[in-house]
Amino acid sequence: MTETAAPITIEDLPSDSLEEIREIWLELHEHHIGTDPTRAAVARPRTAEQAWRFRRPAMERWLREPGAFALVARDAAAPVGFAVATVKDAPGTWDVGDRIGVLDVLAVAASRRRQGIGGMLTSEVSRRLAADGISMMQIEVLATNEEASRFYERMGAAESSRLYWLLTKGDD
Repeated sequence: MTETAAPITIEDLPSDSLEEIREIWLELHEHHIGTDPTRAAVARPRTAEQAWRFRRPAMERWLREPGAFALVARDAAAPVGFAVATVKDAPGTWDVGDRIGVLDVLAVAASRRRQGIGGMLTSEVSRRLAADGISMMQIEVLATNEEASRFYERMGAAESSRLYWLLTKGDD
């Protein structure tokens, strides 16, 4: 007899429930460090616990912004992925409406990657943004994360910008 996996459900994730996705976020943190070792030339990486203590309150702040939301993907009752999306003013150069959505975080448990969960979350974020009258979603990907770039390209995204990090200099 073969066991079938529980269907994946996508639900709202209230800001007071972010602790539920802590382990998935910690896996994402380690994945980022392993994917982009060159960033250490610009900034020392935080430990996983330091990073969570920094990121959780940031996500709580984001979720208080108008139009922001978080989703959790569940297999039975267990979280297997999550997404956090915000809304901001659109850039002035391109006619993409007045506001754009930003997929701030997309993370899937390492053991559940490449099973369609990231696509389900991204599609639901896109659907909700469109229902709010938003026609464009911005997604930032580490330059060295080729797998994530290919994932978003398969979803229909197109690369159009580069992100640079420049250390600021104060008076000496």
